[in-house]
Parts: sequence; C-alpha cells; structure tokens
Amino acid sequence: MTPATSTGENFFIFNPTQGFVCRNKDQRKDMCRDYKVRFGCPCTRPVEPCGVVGCS
Repeated sequence: MTPATSTGENFFIFNPTQGFVCRNKDQRKDMCRDYKVRFGCPCTRPVEPCGVVGCS
C-alpha cells in the first residue's frame, strides 16, 4: 500500500483531530484514489519488558 502523503494528491483535511478528506475538485487531474484507512488505539497501560513482570 502507498501512504496517502506519497500519492501527490491534495487533501482538504488531513490530521488526527479532524480526520481525512480527499475531494475530487481539489485535484489537478483525475479523482481521489479509493483509500483504505487503518485506525490504531493507544495502549491503555505501558508494556513491561520481558523478565520484569514475567513474559510467557
């Protein structure tokens, strides 16, 4: 997959607070690609290194 920032397309909105918006009217030619978006949630607790807590 190609990261959105490497496509050369112009984005109306591209930030973690407001989201991701690609509008066809903002492109020099063609239309926005068909993007797939992945979301990641922050860890709820820090991960302990093996040996400190006991990893299996």
